[in-house]
Amino acid sequence: MSLRLVEPTLSHESAVGSYHETFDDAHVPGGGLVQQMNYRDWLARIEQLKTNPPVDLVNSLQYLAIDEKDNLVGMIQLRLALNDYLENYGGHVGYSVHPIHRKKGYATEMLKLSLAIARRHSLPRILVTCDHSNQASAMVILKCGGIYEDSRLEPGATEPTDRYWIDTGL
Repeated sequence: MSLRLVEPTLSHESAVGSYHETFDDAHVPGGGLVQQMNYRDWLARIEQLKTNPPVDLVNSLQYLAIDEKDNLVGMIQLRLALNDYLENYGGHVGYSVHPIHRKKGYATEMLKLSLAIARRHSLPRILVTCDHSNQASAMVILKCGGIYEDSRLEPGATEPTDRYWIDTGL
């Protein structure tokens, strides 16, 4: 499998738009990509999150996962710090895989590639979380060296969030 993580640019607008349309809910994983957000505004938001995030957010990096045929197969965001919410429920990493590309190993490869980026940003370990019932995501995290720490129930939630730490090798 040949997969690369690239930062979104204007040239990805059509692919990201198509990717976005495959998700049913109003919020698609991907650094605040919401149905009402213009693509250029999303790119500006990504740039802001890299260097000067709003006070309630942390610096983060957004990537598109592109396969050997130049298909957008997934998205991944690496947060370079943790605030209280991320420490308890969100973690350093958020990722999604296009429904037609699931169960092909892309999520595992995306998470592995993000570990190299985390090392370059001096993160010795990262927190990765998933819903307790999301066994597919839990398996991805475990394949990448995740060590289960605990489960936490977010106020108002009906399902706990499982928390795993992964050593980046730094």
